Amino acid sequence: MKMTRRSMAAGLAVSGASSLITLPAQGADIADEWRGFRHRYVSDDGRVIDTGNGNISHSEGQGYGMLFAQSAGDRSNFDLIWGWTRANLTRENDSLHAWKWQPAAPHVTDTNTATDGDLLIAWALSRAGLSWSEPDYTRQARMIFDALSQRATQSTAEYKLLLPGLHGFTHAHRTVVNPSYYIFPALKAAAAQAPTGIWPTVLRDGVRLIERGVFGKYNLPPDWLAVPIAGGAPRLAKNWPPRFSYDAIRIPLYMAWGGVLADPLRAALDRFWGVWGLQALPGWVDLTTGERSSYNAPPGFQAVAIVSDPDRWGQHPLPGVRESGDYYSAALTLLAHIAATEIAR
Repeated sequence: MKMTRRSMAAGLAVSGASSLITLPAQGADIADEWRGFRHRYVSDDGRVIDTGNGNISHSEGQGYGMLFAQSAGDRSNFDLIWGWTRANLTRENDSLHAWKWQPAAPHVTDTNTATDGDLLIAWALSRAGLSWSEPDYTRQARMIFDALSQRATQSTAEYKLLLPGLHGFTHAHRTVVNPSYYIFPALKAAAAQAPTGIWPTVLRDGVRLIERGVFGKYNLPPDWLAVPIAGGAPRLAKNWPPRFSYDAIRIPLYMAWGGVLADPLRAALDRFWGVWGLQALPGWVDLTTGERSSYNAPPGFQAVAIVSDPDRWGQHPLPGVRESGDYYSAALTLLAHIAATEIAR
């Protein structure tokens, strides 16, 4: 299996200014944004639909949906999404989930996992257990965190790595990782549940790896990174475009949310946001040539840029879910709203 974010057509990207709303200050704003997301991207039976990727569903989207519902205080839809996830993506021999479900039968043809999806599901369950005083959610979260720690991590000479999935990423001399799968607030939740386990090390090493693994004239992290098993500098992964793009855009969001975004990466990102301005961010930039996409990024990228730099909060309101174009842009936007609210607390 080769997991990629998506091939975004220029026609799906948003090049002009979108309608904007103010930065969320309280739960009512999150609930309203969640209603907009749910109406557009969640089916009546709890399937989160990736409208920019052939209307498939995946563990990432189910995890986002659970996180959004929990953040909005919507337990009934949380249970609906979690129920669909268990019924359709559960694997037979562990607590993890198949990464993709497609509308045409057979719906699941690849039972490999996506670690970010499993992390999101576990994190959402952990948060729900606290929010609604439900020990069963907490128990289920711990089972997923434990399975990930046992099966989706790998030691190299310098790092305890988080594998993108169970299969296909470890090679003779290198391991391929996706830096955007390091969901730092979720890793903090995992570490809080098992402080003597490996999660504190995975979290710390993830920060070090991302800070070291930057490339090009903008000094940005890529979507996919190769880590030498015997030690040495991380490299751009072969067989993937050498881009800061639809995966890597989540890195500053997760680092800011987890309280681990610092200079020099923070300064590099700030310079990058300023090259074109928030309304004309590229959908991707090539980290070897400096070439940018011919189309502008969707509003979700703008939301990430704003939230990852609190100095921008008073200058640029966040875009809203209703103006975000498709599932992924809307998910980034709602993530940014939730992160901004929690960072500001």
